Amino acid sequence: MMKQAKHRPVQATHHKAPALDLSTVATTAPPENASIHPPTRIFGLVEAPCFYPTAEQFIEPLKYIESIRPEAEKAGICKIIPPAGWKPTFALDTEVFRFKTRIQKLNSMEGETRTNLNYLEQLYKFHSQQGQPVLKIPQLDKRPIDLFRLKKEVAARGGYQKVTSGKKWAEIGRGLDYTRKQCTSLSNALKSAYIKVILPYEIYLSKQAKLAPEPPAQDAKKEPLDTSSNGKRSSPSIPTTTSLAPETRKSKRIKKDPVSYADSEPSSPSHSDRMSSEPGSVKREDTAEESSDVCEICHTERDLDKMLICDGCELGYHMYCLTPPLNSIPKTDWYCAKCLVAGDEFGFEEGEEYSLSSFQQKCNTFKKNWFEKAGYTDGRVPEDAVEREFWRLVESTFETVEVEYGADLHSTQHGSGFPSLERNPNDKYSTHPSNLNNMPVLPESLFCHIKSDISGMMVPWLYVGMCFSTFCWHNEDHYTYSVNYMHWGETKTWYGVPASDALKFEDTMRRAVPELFEQQPDLLFQLVTMLSPERLVANGVKVLALDQRPGQFVVTFPQAYHAGFNHGFNFAEAVNFAPPDWCKFGLECVQRYKEHRKHPVFSHDELILTTALNDPSIATAYWLKDGIQDLFEREISQRRDVKKECPNIKVSVEEADRPEEEVQCLHCNTYIYLSQIGCQCQTKVVCPDHISELCKCDSSKRLFRLRYSDDRLKEIRDKIVETAAIPDAWTQKYRTMMMETRTPSLKLLRSLLAEADRIPFPIKEAGHLRKFVAEANDWVEATTKVLVRKHHQGRRLLERAHGTSGKRLEDLQDMLRRVERMRFDCPEIKQLEDSIDTILEYRDDVRRALNKPEHDLNECRELYEIGVSMNIGMDEIDQLETIVKDLIWIERAHAKGVDTDDYHLICSLVADARKSGVSLSNPLLKDLIEKEEEGHFWEDRAQAALNRNPVDLVELQDVIRSGQDIPVSRAILSKAEHLYNKSVDWAKSSDQLVERSGEPEYEDRPSVSELKRALKLAETVPIEIAHKSMFEEESRKFDDWMAWTQSLFLQPGSRRSSGFELEESLEDLKENVQTCTMEEKIPPILVTANGILESQKADKIKNGAGYTAAPNVEVESGFAQPTDRPSGEVNGVPPAKNGNAESAHRSYEAPLTAEEVAQISNLATKTLLYSKSETMDPDREEPIYCLCRNPESGMMVECDECHEWYHGTCVRVTKREASLKSNYICPVCNLSLVIRRDRPRPTLDELARCFHEGQSLRFYTPEVPLLGEIFDLAARILDRSRRTFARLKEWTLSFGKSGRHFAAMFFDFAPTRCQFLW
Repeated sequence: MMKQAKHRPVQATHHKAPALDLSTVATTAPPENASIHPPTRIFGLVEAPCFYPTAEQFIEPLKYIESIRPEAEKAGICKIIPPAGWKPTFALDTEVFRFKTRIQKLNSMEGETRTNLNYLEQLYKFHSQQGQPVLKIPQLDKRPIDLFRLKKEVAARGGYQKVTSGKKWAEIGRGLDYTRKQCTSLSNALKSAYIKVILPYEIYLSKQAKLAPEPPAQDAKKEPLDTSSNGKRSSPSIPTTTSLAPETRKSKRIKKDPVSYADSEPSSPSHSDRMSSEPGSVKREDTAEESSDVCEICHTERDLDKMLICDGCELGYHMYCLTPPLNSIPKTDWYCAKCLVAGDEFGFEEGEEYSLSSFQQKCNTFKKNWFEKAGYTDGRVPEDAVEREFWRLVESTFETVEVEYGADLHSTQHGSGFPSLERNPNDKYSTHPSNLNNMPVLPESLFCHIKSDISGMMVPWLYVGMCFSTFCWHNEDHYTYSVNYMHWGETKTWYGVPASDALKFEDTMRRAVPELFEQQPDLLFQLVTMLSPERLVANGVKVLALDQRPGQFVVTFPQAYHAGFNHGFNFAEAVNFAPPDWCKFGLECVQRYKEHRKHPVFSHDELILTTALNDPSIATAYWLKDGIQDLFEREISQRRDVKKECPNIKVSVEEADRPEEEVQCLHCNTYIYLSQIGCQCQTKVVCPDHISELCKCDSSKRLFRLRYSDDRLKEIRDKIVETAAIPDAWTQKYRTMMMETRTPSLKLLRSLLAEADRIPFPIKEAGHLRKFVAEANDWVEATTKVLVRKHHQGRRLLERAHGTSGKRLEDLQDMLRRVERMRFDCPEIKQLEDSIDTILEYRDDVRRALNKPEHDLNECRELYEIGVSMNIGMDEIDQLETIVKDLIWIERAHAKGVDTDDYHLICSLVADARKSGVSLSNPLLKDLIEKEEEGHFWEDRAQAALNRNPVDLVELQDVIRSGQDIPVSRAILSKAEHLYNKSVDWAKSSDQLVERSGEPEYEDRPSVSELKRALKLAETVPIEIAHKSMFEEESRKFDDWMAWTQSLFLQPGSRRSSGFELEESLEDLKENVQTCTMEEKIPPILVTANGILESQKADKIKNGAGYTAAPNVEVESGFAQPTDRPSGEVNGVPPAKNGNAESAHRSYEAPLTAEEVAQISNLATKTLLYSKSETMDPDREEPIYCLCRNPESGMMVECDECHEWYHGTCVRVTKREASLKSNYICPVCNLSLVIRRDRPRPTLDELARCFHEGQSLRFYTPEVPLLGEIFDLAARILDRSRRTFARLKEWTLSFGKSGRHFAAMFFDFAPTRCQFLW
């Protein structure tokens, strides 16, 4: 005996799992446009429609769905892609969220495959019970024989006897896709398999059919197992196998995956308002043990020791009651005849518990391992490859794949993926109408009138999918709409069958798997069966498909069947809603539920009445009137029938709510909200159709409980009908008026339309009337504009033309004919008729005036003004306007003078004529236009000549000459003459500059400023200049020379934009060089041809007097020598400006005699003494110090060696440094010190080069003569210094330290002061 396994206790847990990393899943879908790139679907399926609402449309989702319903309901399903801004946050706490899955065996879900597997299971049970278990399916051509197909092929040909006698086994083999080329023993193999495995079971079935009694009426208390689209109820699961030995329900599942991804601790059990959320779990009544104590054949409880318990249904049978009787208890599993014949109902088993992170790991591992076998090693599997593999596995008889699906998870327990007001009050998406928590109870949905929350319909359910996890063919509870939103993850593929093909779909399903429907008549209510779209399409069923991706909605429509599967790990959420157009579908579904005794989710009658009582609007009443009328008639008829059948029944009216079991029929499970029939013997009730199923008591004990009395129901019905009749009453009034009056008054039509606008309901006829009244109002408005006469008293003629409406007489006549066709009446019609008569009389007057040979201005003007005031367009008025304008313009032209040569006046007169509309045939205007065109042509030619670069002077001269004879613009002519004269003058001046720049004397050449002015002027003269390139080259040479000279003589960072600072600096330099070469400044060492004499400076030290250089002695770098050279020569070389500058580099050296050396030693000693005393400039009263030989100023420092005083700024010593140092050595005593200079010190070579390059310039600049003078002076002193330095070097080597110090002091007086740039 097989005992039912008890559910393991579910304990609450509070530990947190790792949070799901949303970056590892897809949260957005790639852009798609099916109209541009339609996908190629498997089985040739058509793509379901896809819609793209705007942000404004998306804020009202139910209204938008209503707008697309005419197109979308033809497919049964559709996809809605939200606008770009729709990005709700995923609000679910992934750390605490846990869920249980359902185990799905893919090939067990396909109808035909499951039928096949059921048959194999029955064969296995039968042979096992007979003691001859078949553990392996016979094979043919190295593949198992499809025993179920073999059985059907034999049965289709009349059974075993006929097939054998007719030798049809080979034919059956071909029907099973075998050939003789493959199988030489085809007939024998099939016949053997049939005789061994199938035939004994078929014989047993035929015997049981003969022995079976008439089937008893179904126990009213036994509720059929049922799984709706949301998985309310399910039957036990049936295992699938590739062998004949099935995996029975009592045995535990063998996990094929050695790795467990489920969480270690289970979560708390879920509770739902709906029937059952676990269709995969095996559920038994608590009385199962008691039922097994009664024999199902003799219905007695005796001889329990001889009672066998069926391992399938767990019902009891006496061994001696069986046919044939059993003498002993079987050692293996035993099944009763019912289980051997019918098998078990199918459902999904319950899986393990997961968190999102653990389930993600399982999903990813499964998909990766599965598709690696197909060559997809990178993890990227095309969607069509997944789809084809899914259907291959579903239709495979011998390949079983198990997947898990987290389906129908209650958001009331787990939370919603959308933000909610309770958990996320500040999130803007918590109140968005497209949030699935809000959509079912929007005002447009009838669910807003249901008092309690219905989980899965009014409260969303969650779905966590993995690769190949499936939702089988079904339609929604009560045929409602459904909406599914994918938060994130991989694709979900949907298949849909529209409501128009629902019956065809059901018929195809019954014909495809009749065995399953015999076993489970309510199979279509159970979410457990798949059938390939290929099979449906082949039977003429319309099937469409779509792929749902993250952030997308899928909407299913009433009564539409749909199914699908997941491509991988994803998370979706779904809910139902019911707009008014659903009502008729809901009533049909209630009737069907009643036929199949399926539990409804809510009371349809209660919803209709609640809506009628709570919503008094005309819109609600209009769509509700048919439903409330049907409800009223049906209920009154049933009450009448009950009272007729049970005249003594006690009737009571109770409007209070009762528990669910007291308003649900005991037999058909229908909610009987309005009337229930009960009995005093129990609390159960039945509907009027099943009174006999309640009990066997007398009718006098029956109770007839009514929710509302007949009068109250009639009152509710009448109010709805009366409210709904308001639009119809208006429509009738409108139709009556249109039939009674051929030309109704526009005022009356407007009043009727205003009355319709006060009715808050769209009326078709009101729309037509609104369009008609709008057209009539347009006609009246246009007519009014034409009829209004314009007053132009005192206005100028030219001011009129812009105010006319342009309506012509023909237009007015058309307007009159149009209003006659429209057939309505208003005062403007009579006014229009009178206006047309007046216009016809006026036209006759105008024609008479136009036919006169000469036109009178006053008469024409008067007629014209009358026509303008009539606000009408007419050819005669246009002719009058032309005549009047011509006459007025001619007067004005003669007043200004038409013989003038003033070009602007001519243009003004022509423009005035054009503005006034003067006819172009006027002779005077034609003459002025010709002059204007000549002047315009000349102006274009002149502008072209002036804008050409360079300007062609010949062309320009010709333009000026031609402009003298015709009226032209004087401004342009003056501009051309000025440019021509300016160009000629510049050409002359440039020739003069070129001629002067070739003068041999530098001072006679033109200045650089003249060159710059000439170039600046050349930029303003757009002509081809012969010498411009030469001037530019000379300017560039001068700029380069000036930049180089400034870098030699000016400090870095000083201004170099002009030569003024350079010239000033060169003047200062010249004075410094002249000062260094003055004879009275020569230092005190005198050298003659006879040797070194005692200097006058030494005499000064001794005597305290000044000194004077000896006559005929040349001052030479601090030494005096006799000279007989002429002034201005250096070593016999003339000054630099007269020619050779290289002579300045000649050195003068002569060997020292012994006597000279002795004299120099004596002089050095005296000089040292002098260096330690104060020196006086003979021209100064103050003593002088330092290298600069200037008086004391600022901070002074004293050298510890020579005791000379120096300015701190000259030797670069700051006050801070002076206060920190205890001693100081001057640059004269410490030759390693280098003093930074304040300005550049170019060499004599650089000076000479600069001077000669300046002389090569063709334009004069004052800096060049200054450089020549400085060069002459510098060349002299350098020549003298070199001769002196040669002697000093020899003297210094002879006298040691004292000689070196003397030399240093000499360099202070001579070389330092002779640096020509300081």
